[in-house]
Amino acid sequence: MFNEGGRETTVVDIHCHMTPAGAILAGQKGEEWHGVQMQQNESGNLTWELGGQRMKLTWENPSLGWESRLEKMDQIGVDVQVMSLSPAMYWYGHLGKERSLGFAQEANDSIAEAMAEHPTRFQGLAHLPLQDAQASVKELERCVKELGMAGVAVPGNVVGTDWDSPELYPIIEAAAGLDVVFFIHPASDVRFPPEDRYWFRNIIGIPLEETISLASLIFSGVFDKHPDLKVCMAHGGGFACFGLGRFDHAHKVRPEARHLPKRPSDYASNVWFDSLTHSYPKLRYLLDEIGGTKVVLGTDYPADMGQTEPVEWVRGADNLTTDEHHAVLGGNVQALLGDRMKAFAR
Repeated sequence: MFNEGGRETTVVDIHCHMTPAGAILAGQKGEEWHGVQMQQNESGNLTWELGGQRMKLTWENPSLGWESRLEKMDQIGVDVQVMSLSPAMYWYGHLGKERSLGFAQEANDSIAEAMAEHPTRFQGLAHLPLQDAQASVKELERCVKELGMAGVAVPGNVVGTDWDSPELYPIIEAAAGLDVVFFIHPASDVRFPPEDRYWFRNIIGIPLEETISLASLIFSGVFDKHPDLKVCMAHGGGFACFGLGRFDHAHKVRPEARHLPKRPSDYASNVWFDSLTHSYPKLRYLLDEIGGTKVVLGTDYPADMGQTEPVEWVRGADNLTTDEHHAVLGGNVQALLGDRMKAFAR
């Protein structure tokens, strides 16, 4: 619970990840999981072979369980985590359409298990078999209506298909109809740069992918059809918000971008963005550009590119007011999560 200025706010982290129990068990046994050879290294990190490459989760030993995570949450002052599957496990290219549903169901059941065990501390975002729109809609409905999840987490693109594609539109439509969070977080298969020197695929590729994702939604007219769609962008939306002026200028002068009835920046103002900017001036800019009610706490827990002391970091932003501290840490997320916030009242 965040306390400043004589007020208390429940701290909610919209951007944090988990590893399914089945993957952890397969790693401990050195077995395959959904056709992927899993291992556990001497440090307890989960590793796997995929596409001829050895991959690993760089964060803490995931086999320590939910109690260890809760202890860490208490240490850093986070009351509630809204968990989604680790993007390193967005294996769409490997699984294909045929095997994606079973994988998604197992991942979602693992998230739901944590929610059931700790209903005041955990919420979840569904993982979907996105190469099959019909199956994705059904699984999203199951996760929301039966498992009680708050929405869906999706990559920036699905094996190269962007979110302005008619193939993916039924999933957007379903999320809008269910009034749930549509959380965009790029996976490891970002399209630029193709090489991985200097960690560019993460520090440039992921923000760029988010920029393309938001631009695809805006310029395709999705927000005209679904103005109440609850899109939330990870990592402060990447480079998108810093390019809105250029988007607007193109809307005025280019025929390819002139079809929208409003400026692109008007649509972006209806989107939520997490606070993971790693920069106080950038966080201030985000609040000013998008609006003070649309920025929510996101840590990327437990990834090494995340925010390890989120409450202290936001509190340390002296270019934000006390009201803005409260809003970012928990006040703004109430409109995003809606009635699902009631379970977290203390």
